[in-house]
Amino acid sequence: MAYGRALPDGRRVFVDALAYRKGQDAELRQMAKFLAEKVKQTGLDQQLGPLNPYERRIVHLAVAEVPGVTTESIGDAFSKTVHLSLRK
Repeated sequence: MAYGRALPDGRRVFVDALAYRKGQDAELRQMAKFLAEKVKQTGLDQQLGPLNPYERRIVHLAVAEVPGVTTESIGDAFSKTVHLSLRK
């Protein structure tokens, strides 16, 4: 954090020790696509969460790649759930 304060132009530094964040992101993307396919096959809505804003964005983008399924963030405050349903 101290190093980040000295960077010009509001640049940010992210540390991904042993690719932990990359792995978590991939796992979340895979789960979102799995649930989207489940929604398509069964027609039943699914929920994923609670998730922080960064995680919700990953889910929304992953599900956007699956035709016929839509997402919506539901809840209050920082941690919301993502609701997956068939596109109408």
